[in-house]
Amino acid sequence: VAPATLGGTRLAGGTGPVAGLVMPTLPVSANYSSWLLRLGATTNPNTGSLRVTAGDIVIAGALTSARYSTPSLDLENTGAVTQTVPVYVNYLSGHSGSIRLTNPNNGFSVVQNITTTGTLAVTGAGNFTAGGVLSAAAIDLTVTGANNSGYLYLGSRSTTGSGFTFEVPTGGSIGITVDNLYWQSPGHLIAPGGIIAIAPETPGTPLTVTDTNTAFRGGPGGNPPGLLVPASSLQAAISPSIGTLVLGQTGPQPIPAAGTIVIAEPFDLTTVASTLALRTTGAITQGTGDAVTVGTLVGTASQVTLPEANAIATLGAFDSLGNFLLDDATPLLIAGPVVANNVAISAVGSMTLAGDIVVPGSGAPQVFLSVFGNANGGAPAFSQTGDVAIGPSTPNGGTIVIGLFGAGGTMRFNDLQAPGMDVITQLGSGNASGTMTVGGLLVDGAGGFATLFGAVAGNATSYAAQIAQITPAADPAYLFNNCEIQGPFCVQTVVVTLPPQVLTSTFAGLASVFAGLPPPILPMLDLSSFALPPTDPESLTGPDVTPPNISDRDY
Repeated sequence: VAPATLGGTRLAGGTGPVAGLVMPTLPVSANYSSWLLRLGATTNPNTGSLRVTAGDIVIAGALTSARYSTPSLDLENTGAVTQTVPVYVNYLSGHSGSIRLTNPNNGFSVVQNITTTGTLAVTGAGNFTAGGVLSAAAIDLTVTGANNSGYLYLGSRSTTGSGFTFEVPTGGSIGITVDNLYWQSPGHLIAPGGIIAIAPETPGTPLTVTDTNTAFRGGPGGNPPGLLVPASSLQAAISPSIGTLVLGQTGPQPIPAAGTIVIAEPFDLTTVASTLALRTTGAITQGTGDAVTVGTLVGTASQVTLPEANAIATLGAFDSLGNFLLDDATPLLIAGPVVANNVAISAVGSMTLAGDIVVPGSGAPQVFLSVFGNANGGAPAFSQTGDVAIGPSTPNGGTIVIGLFGAGGTMRFNDLQAPGMDVITQLGSGNASGTMTVGGLLVDGAGGFATLFGAVAGNATSYAAQIAQITPAADPAYLFNNCEIQGPFCVQTVVVTLPPQVLTSTFAGLASVFAGLPPPILPMLDLSSFALPPTDPESLTGPDVTPPNISDRDY
């Protein structure tokens, strides 16, 4: 069924008046369902090719009189496909400008072989299969179902069925929102440089990264319960590499739907995605040996516990309402910001702190940043770069511990701002240098050196070295503001530059030395202004002058 006018509007299942072709509800037998309804195009009887005439298509009423004898629906149009009522079809396919069939009560058996130049968004109740080739600017598949009953088959309903290909252009997105996912056959998820997001449909549903997903195991009675994301299948399907893999939240969801996220399988995304985003309202944990390998890790959670030998190059923005624990077996860049009640991060080889760490303004929060030497005997290195703050600007009773663990090592600061917290630098035999503003300072080290500058407890003078502390003992090699930390005394040379001398009275040339209290500058008297009595140029003395009594001999 198609409009005669090229680009005309098709209103399927509705009633007029309307601008365009209106198709009434089709009367069909309740036992007759194996047939195809094509909307928007007709077949050329001579060539067999389709002649597409429909612009937009609106599903505005029931397609057939028998709801459960629904046809396979093929949508062929150049414009948008939308709906005002639920649609119930067996197979959904077609070629359109865009398709948005997002009524939560829609019913589909299979969604396959659809191409759109715009967005493809399909929502179905209960369950359906997504297979064949789905190609669009953005793909969003959602399955609704009460009590975690919605599930989605990828590929086919048979484990021996054909595969699937979901494809979006560079920078596009693929979203899958469902409580139970059946990864039935090998597939391809193509979103170069884009985003692939997988999340439960029911808020609070657990999400587990695992490889046990060949049978239905989701829902409250599953083991493990909730949405299962197969690690190896996902790794094999994504090619070329995408920008970000998001677990726990998809585009249509305003907040994360995952109740928890568990990494229960080694999850290597080296060739899969540049960034892994873990988003949940609950905790993020991982099983023993189930390390995460990825370029950048970001996310949100109530608590993060990732204690395995992870290989994460960059820790980006991460917001945890509770504690944040990450062990990394490689060099790590903390780009941040990292927000948590308490923070413990470790790395091997080197750690670069380039972003803020935000902790509460009270309650004595703890921040531990630890760097271990590598297996080849390389010394650990910690560096802080850029404009970085840890904690609030006012005292919160908290402590920051930055440690080097291994022979030697270096610790470099570039104006670290932590005026509200005490800082402990565990140097071992390593050394520290740079500038910091801290609430308190304890240097733990021997056999190395420290040349630190800045302010301790608001004091930026040489006295800051007396406020700071050192263990196991004071050592002239450990300095703050050029003074020995906790040394017996500190004498610093002060050079005073005097201004050029002028013809002034006493102290006038030192006026600039007495800052704030300059003595008055008195001009020299001009003696030529005083009149003196005339004298005889031939006389040695004047009439009022008595010659001195000087003998020509010494006595």
